[in-house]
Amino acid sequence: MKRITAACLIAALILFLFLACDDSSSSSDDDTTPDDDDDDNNDDETDDDGDDDIDDDTTPGIACYSDADEDGYGDPDSVQYYSDECPPLKIEVGGDCNDDDPYIFPGAPELAGDGIDQDCNGVDLTPSDEVGVFVAKTGNDANPGTMTQPKLTITAGVEAAKKAGKAAFVAEGTYEEIAHTEVSLYGGYEATGWTRDIDAHQTTIKADEDICLHVDGSYMAIEGFTTDPLTDDFPGVSVGHQEHIIIHRNVLNGGIFSVANPTIVSRNTLTEGKNYDTLIMSSANSVIVDNLIYGASAMLIERGQTVIMHNTIHIQFTLDRPSAGILLQGATSLVFNNLIIDESLGLTYGVISLGIAPYVELYNNHFQGMGLFNYVNTYTDLAEVNACSWSGCMAAQDNQDGDPLLSDEVHLTATSPCVEAGADTASHFSGFWIDYDFDGDARPFGENWDIGMDEFMP
Repeated sequence: MKRITAACLIAALILFLFLACDDSSSSSDDDTTPDDDDDDNNDDETDDDGDDDIDDDTTPGIACYSDADEDGYGDPDSVQYYSDECPPLKIEVGGDCNDDDPYIFPGAPELAGDGIDQDCNGVDLTPSDEVGVFVAKTGNDANPGTMTQPKLTITAGVEAAKKAGKAAFVAEGTYEEIAHTEVSLYGGYEATGWTRDIDAHQTTIKADEDICLHVDGSYMAIEGFTTDPLTDDFPGVSVGHQEHIIIHRNVLNGGIFSVANPTIVSRNTLTEGKNYDTLIMSSANSVIVDNLIYGASAMLIERGQTVIMHNTIHIQFTLDRPSAGILLQGATSLVFNNLIIDESLGLTYGVISLGIAPYVELYNNHFQGMGLFNYVNTYTDLAEVNACSWSGCMAAQDNQDGDPLLSDEVHLTATSPCVEAGADTASHFSGFWIDYDFDGDARPFGENWDIGMDEFMP
């Protein structure tokens, strides 16, 4: 009995010494002492400062991003992880390759060959069989639509491009058809090497009736075309209830009618269409920039929030009704750096005419010709216009009048009062649209922006 007791005591002593040694060796991993290198504890899921931000992101929660340009896509470099939900001013969608420009985001409409990656796929859009279906007057609709075997008609090219998830590239020539598209369309190419010069390789859609081009899809660009409607009863281009449409560098006889949200109208020449209106915008959040516009009623903005900047507008004479430069009907508009020339022989509702419940900011526009009634609302005096005492005015300053001293109907001369007289565009608007004028010259040249669609180059 004594021997058994002694053995037990010896065993107990050995166990005690073993446990004491083990405890000493693990004291550096005590859970009461934070250890960032220990992945077995739960410290990386705590929120020590109470801001709902997981303090150690080795176990991510919800990825949230800053969206500085508010285009719905966040800067991937701004990612932070939260345990519950994204806080205000952060979103769950990343992938934006330029968070300073609201017109650059994944899936955005892409302009071809401009050196800018608008859709964030890592490259600028250039013609290839991988991205496009090709149309040429030398083609055949039985062809597959490749660069060497193009389709003959825009209709066939669009149908093939839609099925393949591609864009359509169209070579020079006149296409006598009524075109409908749900894919981006790019004209101005020659059909051998598919090099592009929009002016030299004119690509025309000529309709014997109806509208030349119906735009029926979203997230699309229309670029490099001339429209030739049979009569002025129809616009050149009609855009339905779509999203994110860019209409860029076209000559659109008959003008544009759009109800898309938003519509970007940039660097086009537009002439009068149905009911004497050249550009009818019945859409929200649109931008109209760097266009040359002719018409008895040059621009009708029916609703929404619209930025109208750097356009040259010629208000033309008509016997059938008084003309108007920019008619704002129930719209909230930022109107700045436009050159508006009244050629209506005084028969105009006004260089700027206001309809029902508009709200307008009017900066650094140049007016030539007073018109029969007014510059803005009921005023004919420029000082009163800049005083912003008229109905609908939210802000007005530095608008001017007189002869703009053009070298033609488009370009400024060195002595033009429009040179360096524009508002600071970047302080009013963000986006790559402000970087170039109608001719593709960089803005601003000199210390400030010029008024109108032309940036003067000596």
